[in-house]
Amino acid sequence: MAEEFKYQTSEVIAALPTFPEPEADETDGGNSAHSLGYVYFVTESGNESVFKVGRTINPKRRRKTLQTAQPEKLNMKYVQVSDMANAERDLLKAMKKCFPQARGGKEWFYGDVGEAQDLFISTVKGH
Repeated sequence: MAEEFKYQTSEVIAALPTFPEPEADETDGGNSAHSLGYVYFVTESGNESVFKVGRTINPKRRRKTLQTAQPEKLNMKYVQVSDMANAERDLLKAMKKCFPQARGGKEWFYGDVGEAQDLFISTVKGH
């Protein structure tokens, strides 16, 4: 089990890097899942024990799409990766090992957000 988390969730979220979104010519337009893109980590403002991870080529648009289905404000952090499909696959595999799934979806999880963000960062580093 992970050692006791010693930072506040807000400190961890603030420490996650955020990259600018790509211009249209910086990706292959999303035609290939194995392309430059982003993996993201989302929490709800009112319920930080539930979180979502996933991939996208446009983080702002993805957040907006997710927000339409959620009553609470969503907080999203994302990291640019060179192969978003493999990064997401490794991320989901790691999350499923450590956290129970929430809401019946394969990308929503329940647990300690600080531990989840540590796992997010360590898993994505290699991509």
